[in-house]
Amino acid sequence: MEEIDKVRVFKTLILESKFTDNTDLRYSESDDEIYQDLTGKNYSFKMSGHIRSIDIHLNVDNNEITVNIDNEELVDEDEDQAVEYSFSLEQWLDRKGISPIKYPFRLNSYEGTLPEQMEQFFAFLNQALQDDTLQKILRGETWDYVSFDWGDMK
Repeated sequence: MEEIDKVRVFKTLILESKFTDNTDLRYSESDDEIYQDLTGKNYSFKMSGHIRSIDIHLNVDNNEITVNIDNEELVDEDEDQAVEYSFSLEQWLDRKGISPIKYPFRLNSYEGTLPEQMEQFFAFLNQALQDDTLQKILRGETWDYVSFDWGDMK
């Protein structure tokens, strides 16, 4: 599948997603970005609200997805806790033990063609973001501190 077709299908699925229905998060094409990093070429799509935003990144070279939830307001700082203004949804789900499959953010974890894999990913994402705690986070009612997992890079 050509890169432009991957991005078109992915973007269409973002627009059809229901996870922002109970929030003030809205997609704006003006926030779209394309960037290159060590993992390859990435397309970034953002849904923004008054207090929160969700960044969804599609790596077109590896067919991997990153989803970050960002806090757009000041957080009360606790001396004993580092203030985090963003967290990886994948790490949050892992810490809560919610991931239904081993690598849900890798499209090749799903069966079928690439568009079918993308549809299955968005079905997973829609389901995951219905979690009560995540819905409260997305609506700006609470915030969760999820420190970055450095893994073997420590």
